[in-house]
Amino acid sequence: MKSDDDETGDAPEDVAKMTAEGAHAAAAEGADAVASPIDEGEAIDPSLAAGRERVLHAQQEAAQQLSPAARALAGIAAEPGVPKPDPILVADQVSRRFGGLTAVDVHRLEVQRGTITALIGPNGAGKSTFFNLVSGFDKPTSGRWSFNGRDITGMSAYRIARLGMVRTFQLTKALTRMTALENMMLGATGQRGERFLPSLLRPSWKGQEKTIEARADDLLRRFNLAHMRDDFAGTMSGGQRKLLEMARAMMVDPALIMLDEPTAALADTDIDLVHKAVLRLASEGNVVLYITHRLNELEEICDAAVVLRNGRLADAFPIKEASMARIVHAMIGRELDELYPGVPTRDQSALPAPVARLKGVATRGIASPIDLDLRPGEIVAACAQLGSGFAWPLRSTACLRARTAGALSSLARLKAPAGYDDRHPVAVAALNAPASAAGVTA
Repeated sequence: MKSDDDETGDAPEDVAKMTAEGAHAAAAEGADAVASPIDEGEAIDPSLAAGRERVLHAQQEAAQQLSPAARALAGIAAEPGVPKPDPILVADQVSRRFGGLTAVDVHRLEVQRGTITALIGPNGAGKSTFFNLVSGFDKPTSGRWSFNGRDITGMSAYRIARLGMVRTFQLTKALTRMTALENMMLGATGQRGERFLPSLLRPSWKGQEKTIEARADDLLRRFNLAHMRDDFAGTMSGGQRKLLEMARAMMVDPALIMLDEPTAALADTDIDLVHKAVLRLASEGNVVLYITHRLNELEEICDAAVVLRNGRLADAFPIKEASMARIVHAMIGRELDELYPGVPTRDQSALPAPVARLKGVATRGIASPIDLDLRPGEIVAACAQLGSGFAWPLRSTACLRARTAGALSSLARLKAPAGYDDRHPVAVAALNAPASAAGVTA
């Protein structure tokens, strides 16, 4: 998915020092003049020809250069479980069962050092469960794994974090009654003031605390949270808490950071901040294992991807060698055209008669009434922006909200499902969001 240009390094130094005469000549002739061939018999300024040759030579060398991650993955078979030349994390025969359900069954997974590796798959594939296992937050049914060549199977989460392997959570774990700075400082390890006896002697840990505070402030600036330094985490938005948790994880100065959907609830500007932070981590020699559902992130920041489906490794490949068709097939086990076959245009005159009709239905807060015909066998999608209030008139059809105008007319009796008591006629069933707050009403 990555183009060749994404893998190029800096141009050779001699190209950067191109003579002024050649550079001016190239600029005068335009970009086409630099790349175009020289016509026979054409009078060529020697400085222009020399500048053109240097540019072409630089382009050829740059096209052959690879990033450190690409070099590390070069020559490795693009398939699950293959050995890596320098893996930082190795999981072998790791499984987790909940009763009769196998949530994770990974036979062999190696994460190459120096890379940003995406862990992708559909919901329920076992991605977060795998994170929980290798980071010490859950116990496996079987299997072993190592980090930096050290067996850490069964090790507690805090000990794994001290070794330099940390993770964030899909649901943020910010301490809401502490400030952003206090949350950050809790992430630092080896604090002398956390032990009982040294805590009584403030001079013994005051200097270390100032160093930790300075690092926390630096990370808050990098994640655009400096203005909320002294605000309680409970006042932050969901996206800001995501950023705070990621920044706190970096207080450990990790060798491997595992991010569980860090951009899931972020605005575009905050997503850019996370991407820059991840790329900076990788440039500093750290390894990132990255769960995401945003497939565009694979091409933008990732070097390799591992696909989980039904708890098992379905595929693994360098991003630059993968097509979108391969990624989707690995995630869902089928081709896209099998999931979404072409639907022929229906003859409107041949549609079945509506079983119910909304005519001029409106509720408080709705500017325009809604007209809608409901036909048997149809799945009708109601699409609108969050907060538009479009669900309110639909809820009114189930008597969950009072109508201010309009009516719902039933044009045909709905057939009750098998085994349903006919003394209670089927009308409308509604499931609210969130269901935990409103429940199910029929």
